[in-house]
Amino acid sequence: MANDGDARGSRTHRAAGASLLLLALACLALGAGGEKAPEWEYILPSPATDIALSDDGVNLSAGWGNRLGWFYTNSSVPLKNFQRDVAGPMALSADGKYLFAAGEGNDGGQKLTLWEERAKEWNPPYGTAMTITDVDVSADGAYLVAGDYNGNIYVFRRQSSTPIWTASLSEIGVLQVAISPGGTWVAAGTQTGEIHLYERSSGNESWVYPSAPRIYDLEFAREAPLLAVASGSANSGQLYLFSNASNEPLVDYPISKAFTSVAVHRNGSWLAGGADDGKVYLISAQGGGTEEWSYSLGTSVNDIAANGVGTHLLAGGGNKQLALLAVADGVPLWTTTVEDPITCVAASWRGEYLAVGQEDRLALFYEVALDNQPPNATIVSISPSTAMPGWNVTFSGSGEDSDGSVVGYYWRSSRDGGLSNEAQFNVSWLSAGYHTIFLKVQDNDGLWGAEVSTEVAIGDFPTATLEPVIPCPGAGDCVVNQGDAVTFTGSGTPLTNVSAAINAFWWESSRDGPLSTAAQFSTSALSRGWHTITFRISNTDGFWSANITATLRVNGQPSAYIASVSPNPALVGQTVMLSGDGLDPEGDAVAYLWNSS
Repeated sequence: MANDGDARGSRTHRAAGASLLLLALACLALGAGGEKAPEWEYILPSPATDIALSDDGVNLSAGWGNRLGWFYTNSSVPLKNFQRDVAGPMALSADGKYLFAAGEGNDGGQKLTLWEERAKEWNPPYGTAMTITDVDVSADGAYLVAGDYNGNIYVFRRQSSTPIWTASLSEIGVLQVAISPGGTWVAAGTQTGEIHLYERSSGNESWVYPSAPRIYDLEFAREAPLLAVASGSANSGQLYLFSNASNEPLVDYPISKAFTSVAVHRNGSWLAGGADDGKVYLISAQGGGTEEWSYSLGTSVNDIAANGVGTHLLAGGGNKQLALLAVADGVPLWTTTVEDPITCVAASWRGEYLAVGQEDRLALFYEVALDNQPPNATIVSISPSTAMPGWNVTFSGSGEDSDGSVVGYYWRSSRDGGLSNEAQFNVSWLSAGYHTIFLKVQDNDGLWGAEVSTEVAIGDFPTATLEPVIPCPGAGDCVVNQGDAVTFTGSGTPLTNVSAAINAFWWESSRDGPLSTAAQFSTSALSRGWHTITFRISNTDGFWSANITATLRVNGQPSAYIASVSPNPALVGQTVMLSGDGLDPEGDAVAYLWNSS
């Protein structure tokens, strides 16, 4: 069977088994007391019926009452409110550009409406007999599907309100429909537990699975020809995974309560179900379906949603509990209690934006841990770091990205501007002078990381060398007592055998300023505190070396005083209480030592 490739869909999430759903767009951040606090909330006059979030988390669409709202997630103020007579289902394309929705028209008939970037494209009525129960849209918005309670399925191209084909299931109520992200497959689930799969291009039915309980949710894998199904009744529930090639379930996982929502990994390696027993179940697709873990929200799980990369699940329950769970082990990244019972949730591709629906509001949460993390650059080597004009200089860098891969490099010089877009390169045309060389790297999502830098000298620059500070050891922190003599020794090396002779030295303290112009000197006048000692040299042509540094701390002498002696005088054998204290200029902890003459 055909594979939909790496197309990414944005599945609308609805309250399982209910006619009304609520929306809350969530951009996750911890509040006081460990509770996750929303970035914003939007109070609704009536419950939301649907929620959809674009993959990038920028666009949010929601339905409540007779309204459809279109939001940007950086604001709780709707960009657009569309009015309709009665609420109906809706779906949003992965890029947030196309919104497909149903609602009752003024004549009592149903209308399917398509908007492109908040502008209405078409909305013909389809007659009073049709009651739309569900809609979906392919990832790019090219194909649309709708199902009605009378058992009809309608498939559209975006360009026309006339269906390219329809199918009738003989008066069996279609409760759920789905279209694969690439628009290749169409699925429908019925009230009586039938699952139908169609080829979108021809309208031919590929297979039917006739013996499931009532169908509550359908979801295609984003990057594999697989269909996940949640179904159930009052006393049983089934979680299914099907290949698009066969009606024989790859996974058939039973529990004692209905599964009312489903999520599936983009490659189908696992599927998850939210159930009326209050638990979220993570099922491995290997070996016919093995439970990896379950997590309890306490009461019914009304909806779940997985981020597109497949690392986390968002789950919401009727007891106002919201949890962001790690797929690897089911451990919550966080849990929180929201204001009202949760009816629907949604997640962006990475999961940094999370949408949650409650009974009277929308709420936006943001989770920085799931956002795209910038890559880190490393300058591995620049050789030689000091060179004469015209010499060949070799640059080598690397990058690392914790949540992706490094795809781009950018090197620049503070003197000569852009140098290269390669990880390794050579140049021989750097201008004379000191260069600060910068490197940054770009990840596979287009994000550039912070620059790192180092120094390169082009010209007849000598190289300075700093010997260990006396009396300090060669390694570790250098700490001397205030007033002690400290000896500094430096030297230098010409760049070449014919370079100009070294004839000048410069020492400077970050606290005390200039110290000396000799190659070696001693001082006992350093002020108390941390010092960064800078040393450089020059040759007879006036070229100064790069700075080299050392750090040391001058420790101030603590002072002690006797506060009291009691009793004083005292008898032989009598207990005497001695009380004293000490002050240290640096505020360090002090030790106490008492002695008697």
